[in-house]
Amino acid sequence: MASSYQRTFHCLIKLLSLILAVSCIKSSNAPKKSEVLSEIQVNADGQIVYGPKAEIPADKLFQDPAAFCEGCYGLVMEVSKLLDKWEAEEGSMKDHVDTACFTACNVHKLNSYVLSPPKMVKLCTGILGHYEEALTTSLLLAYTRYEKPSPEQLTKMVCREAVPACRTGVQPMSVTRKEDRMKKEKAQEL
Repeated sequence: MASSYQRTFHCLIKLLSLILAVSCIKSSNAPKKSEVLSEIQVNADGQIVYGPKAEIPADKLFQDPAAFCEGCYGLVMEVSKLLDKWEAEEGSMKDHVDTACFTACNVHKLNSYVLSPPKMVKLCTGILGHYEEALTTSLLLAYTRYEKPSPEQLTKMVCREAVPACRTGVQPMSVTRKEDRMKKEKAQEL
């Protein structure tokens, strides 16, 4: 019963994503064909190269490395919470990952991060729209490689390796805020 609900929900989300993509294409800042491809790219020599997209969406939120990293981190943490919650339910891990990805981009779920919930939703949906294949593949890999991946493992595999969100030297704002709080608490104890 749960898996048919999830399939229906997933199909509905895919349909909504398609409608959103069509409206984006009709807008003045329509993505180029090279931006739409997620797994296959052509290098300067004309050879086909497989891997995640190197281009970042044009929106200014994605140009801010700290915000882009925070958006990816928020998406990954919310997906992780949903997958942990749905662990015992029927269905394939791929169905769970797909459903969790599209369920995570919600103002109510993304309200505990440094950026405002509307900005987090914009980043979350942008990451899904631009890096969906790389994101879901890396999440499936993380959950098959590790029984319960840690936030650090997920952030590394998804936000550093699959999606170019948390580049070297950049960490999620929420992690920085948590570390700062812990340092303050330690300093107050002394």
